[in-house]
Amino acid sequence: MGGTPLSADVLTGRLLGAVVDLVSEREGGRPDLVAVTHPANWGPYKIDLLRNACRVAGVEEVVFVPEPVAAATQYAATDGVPTGSIIAVYDLGGGTFDAAVLRSEGEGFTILGQPEGIERIGGIDFDAAVVGYVDQALGGALSALDLDDPDAAGGAARVQRECVEAKEALSDDTSASVGVYLPGRTEHVRITRDELEQRIRPALQETIAGLRRALASAGVEPQEVDSVLLVGGSSRIPLVAELVGAELRRPVSVDAHPKYAVAMGAARLASTANDLPPAASLQHQPNPSNPSSSPSSPHPRSRRAPSRRPSVESCWRPPPRGYCSSSPLSWPQW
Repeated sequence: MGGTPLSADVLTGRLLGAVVDLVSEREGGRPDLVAVTHPANWGPYKIDLLRNACRVAGVEEVVFVPEPVAAATQYAATDGVPTGSIIAVYDLGGGTFDAAVLRSEGEGFTILGQPEGIERIGGIDFDAAVVGYVDQALGGALSALDLDDPDAAGGAARVQRECVEAKEALSDDTSASVGVYLPGRTEHVRITRDELEQRIRPALQETIAGLRRALASAGVEPQEVDSVLLVGGSSRIPLVAELVGAELRRPVSVDAHPKYAVAMGAARLASTANDLPPAASLQHQPNPSNPSSSPSSPHPRSRRAPSRRPSVESCWRPPPRGYCSSSPLSWPQW
């Protein structure tokens, strides 16, 4: 930026700082605690980068929350989840996919097994599928544009926005129109939901395979799942619910606001952080079909949650591979 190279964690920190400043201005004061979410399969290295982003933002009162736990917390607050229920979380966002299996513990959730993540599948790929369809319908006119020409670049950007809007419209309608306004050429390209689904089905099948792996790691059979929670903006695509329902044959629930389910659940967790019970020891949840998942060494000793709010240096950390991760509601590893 301006000739200065900046790392991803620094840029993330700048964004986080801007969000906190905006909220502080609107609410009339700094937040008491900030909850920062992350994919459940992130290891210590990525969590440490996220911790550094918080330092850059000047945010010290912070907790890290696995995204599936936040989503399940929001779901439980609105729909109610009996203790012992098993929930599979299918999270398809703008650029990544995550799957995790959780068990309700009454006051929180435990992640069972090893969550799955795919970092190259999401809404941006489905946007590209619509752009590809439009380009094909135009005989390659989009790919032939000279993007060094400001007029051509502006036209391409407008087509991109039209394609995103058409993709979102197809979640409710069976067809949509993409306006094409290029130098010397103006027309509309019609795309149907079936045509979009044909292009994105292979990618969605990969997410279904990821969900299967998450269930296998948790040692949970599909019939043991009480509900499948769909979160993330791309989970609004009707084909997602169709494929997940056909795979698991279990009830599928889409949050009323899937884009915001994780953020709202994290806010709920942050609001109750001062009332959390003492941390309980983590218990290993082995996969009965995979004996090698048992750890060769005992679990690290749990530490009781501090009476004050946690600092950046004392945030939740994921346990070693092979252990289940207890929900931040019981804060097992400060």
